[in-house]
Amino acid sequence: MKIRLTAIAVWLLSWLVFTVAAELSDECTTPNATIYTIHLEDNVPAELKLSASVAAGLINRHTQAPSVFNAILPPDLLWLASAKEDVTMSGCTWVALSVVELWQLAWSLGATNGTVLYDPTETWSLATVVTLCGIHSALPVAASQQPVHRTRLHQWLHTAVTAVQHYILSWLQRSPQDGSASQSKYTIPLDLGYVILDTRGMWANDLQATSWAIDHLFLKCKQTSEMVAIQVPELIKQGLLADFIVARQLFAFWLPDLCQPGTSAHGLFAKITQTAWHQQSLLTVIGYFASQEEIAACSQHHTEVALVSDWSPNLSFWSRMTPVATLHQSPALPLPPYSSNCAYVAIITSDGDSLQMNYNSMRGMMDTRAAICSSNSSVCPPVSWTISSRLATLAPFVLRWHYRQAALRWGSDSFLLGPSGYGFLHPTAIAPHDSLRQVMINMTSAAAAQLDMSSYVHWDEYDNSNTHQMTSTQYSGLHADETLLLKSDSLKVGTAAMEGYIANFQNTSIQAVFSPITPYVHRWIGKVATFRELIR
Repeated sequence: MKIRLTAIAVWLLSWLVFTVAAELSDECTTPNATIYTIHLEDNVPAELKLSASVAAGLINRHTQAPSVFNAILPPDLLWLASAKEDVTMSGCTWVALSVVELWQLAWSLGATNGTVLYDPTETWSLATVVTLCGIHSALPVAASQQPVHRTRLHQWLHTAVTAVQHYILSWLQRSPQDGSASQSKYTIPLDLGYVILDTRGMWANDLQATSWAIDHLFLKCKQTSEMVAIQVPELIKQGLLADFIVARQLFAFWLPDLCQPGTSAHGLFAKITQTAWHQQSLLTVIGYFASQEEIAACSQHHTEVALVSDWSPNLSFWSRMTPVATLHQSPALPLPPYSSNCAYVAIITSDGDSLQMNYNSMRGMMDTRAAICSSNSSVCPPVSWTISSRLATLAPFVLRWHYRQAALRWGSDSFLLGPSGYGFLHPTAIAPHDSLRQVMINMTSAAAAQLDMSSYVHWDEYDNSNTHQMTSTQYSGLHADETLLLKSDSLKVGTAAMEGYIANFQNTSIQAVFSPITPYVHRWIGKVATFRELIR
């Protein structure tokens, strides 16, 4: 009799957990789809922001849907408002949760299995802690909020009870509310489950933490030949990128000296990048390394694509939406007859290869431009916006929104790929015989065709030392051939390499390149036009 009752209880609790998970599995195509929002105000302790971000990433991974959205930065509120107004998300039910309720939701869904303890003062450990959480579906808990050590049985019982609580709330159609006191809002419950690993004191610095992670975690991570994450510890503390790292089970690290040859950090970085190169895969490094923005310069083969995204929240949410297959730009405006008496100017917003710019500052620029163009079209000249093609999968809603604004509000704007096409690196730094150079060309061409683009910004190896000594008038008046005469033989070799690379885009969607390098290359490279940057 006891066995039968136990079996029935297990079946009932399993059904409740499955039912809750099913509620979150839709992408707002039905009225039953639920999205939970958490507002992490400035006064929320940093370690709780990190835990909330990890919980959101684990839930979004578990449900395979955009289920939890953390409002961390001011632009988050703008994007949240746009999402609520969007017709594709009209079937959503939006529910606000407190941080504690978010943890309880993660447990009730079975999205988390335990906790990883860490010391917030040991900042060098944070990237490894988040990597651990992704692999083990765990929540990071600061030492000051140490939970009770529990067995797996205790954990299962706690998960089951929490699932029942959540289901009852859902059945009553009652939205959980924040606690009235700061203690209830910002204190981690002490019964969050058993401790998977206590990392406090395990490593004395970033070298030890990263070396241990390479030896024990690297092979357990996903996509190590396609994507890894480098993130400043201070930003991990705020939860930035943590949700995406755990959702994708990425390998995350922080090595301040990775670009200094002969150092231990440089050797560890080589270990991280060699897997991708041996598999002939372009490795994307998300996050940001300020000491060398072109992080490929720090590796042996220079084939790593930098995808600046250190201030890009909620990628685990946005990337669960339907990816972009193709997008179309507004038809080109009719051109007036060419006149040699006129100077023609193109206004281009650069650095659009950065996801954080697409998400943060570019959103504000788009809104400001829309207001100006709506009130006075005479002061609204066409603008070309550089934007990252990687939004097509990492934040398709954001990409579609930008295209929609440009098309619906003024129609004269256009988009092109940022540096250097598919992503930021110096293409000719890749050895000519390395097949990854052609991979970069193919990926750039495919991205341009997918998003109806005809040009990209080309950054590469170049030297402006001679031309910087000229006046701006002399500089702008130079023909490409005249400029070449001023350069050394070594630079001519570099110029030939760049022209050879650009020539590969003939008979593709790419019709032009914009770059600071173009004073040193011909105005036409086969069928591809080149344009130089005059004012930044």
